[in-house]
Amino acid sequence: MNPLKKSPQLTLFGLPTLLNVFIIVMVISFAVLSYVSAYAVQRTLVRSIDVLTESYELEGEAEVLFHSIHMELHQLSEQLEEGSSMLGLYSDFVKKHPELSYNETEGLLSFALASENQTLEVEWALSPIKQATLLRRNKVQLRMDNNQDYSQDGDPVYGG
Repeated sequence: MNPLKKSPQLTLFGLPTLLNVFIIVMVISFAVLSYVSAYAVQRTLVRSIDVLTESYELEGEAEVLFHSIHMELHQLSEQLEEGSSMLGLYSDFVKKHPELSYNETEGLLSFALASENQTLEVEWALSPIKQATLLRRNKVQLRMDNNQDYSQDGDPVYGG
């Protein structure tokens, strides 16, 4: 054997470079996926905040209308004696408020408030006789533009 002749030596020169490239590609991939996921969460939160703000504005308008109508009915009923019929007063009252619809058979006042993506449908029960409570909430229904109903404890109910 020739001592000067070297035996072929196996070198792993390319393996560390390939591992580094693989690790860098994986880190960049995970960073991009994380960014995309965070962006999607941010868009969802912004939409949720907009929907929530819209619903609070609608409910606030409904409360203001409820209190103003309740006060107006109370002032009108002061002319009547306790226990007397309020039915004639209600039909005259509804003529002054075209935004309200009145179901005379069931004694219900109803109206709807709409915003860009939501509709709030409200129904109030009217007392047929003069008493302390002339008006009470009967039904409040919040619908999204896709006809999804959010009126039962915030759980979505399709088709209302």
